[in-house]
Amino acid sequence: MRLPLRGAVLAAGIPFLATASSAWPFGGGGTLPEPVEAPSALVRAQTVISDWPERSRALAETLLQEYGAPDETGPSRLSWSNRNPWRKVEVERDSLDPARPTGLLQSVAYDVPLRRWRALGWFGRGVDYDPVSRELIARTRSEATNRLALNLADEVIRGRRTAEEARAFYDQTVALALAGKSSPYTIRLLFHP
Repeated sequence: MRLPLRGAVLAAGIPFLATASSAWPFGGGGTLPEPVEAPSALVRAQTVISDWPERSRALAETLLQEYGAPDETGPSRLSWSNRNPWRKVEVERDSLDPARPTGLLQSVAYDVPLRRWRALGWFGRGVDYDPVSRELIARTRSEATNRLALNLADEVIRGRRTAEEARAFYDQTVALALAGKSSPYTIRLLFHP
């Protein structure tokens, strides 16, 4: 039985080094193709967002700097998982569209007692709760307003503020932020998820 050169050499236990003159069993010129490196997740994400609307692209670029390469990249969405303190971070291509100004989704692990679900629903301001995954979710225009919304949601859940008081504080804090003032509620989470 006649083995191709590579097979015969391997069968004899001799290491095989491919060269331009080596005979390949599957045809071809005998040269090894240059390895092609797959683009990194960060490069893929930057390519995807390159044609996004300006505001969404700017938000996505900020998140890429903050959290690195996303865990999932789609044509209209980037998402990160388990980036402290967040369980999930997502930005969508058209999320800052004035018709649907939801911006940025961020969630934390949080167990909301059933008796507090209604109060949380009355608070609103982009906050939701997923009882299946046990995640408290904020979907607003920025990380600062997500932190504000989640901090106030925590206070509503614990009974420290009513939903009405939390809504008024949220609106006042956002107005002050537009005037250049900051609040601890927008800088970090004031509770431990």
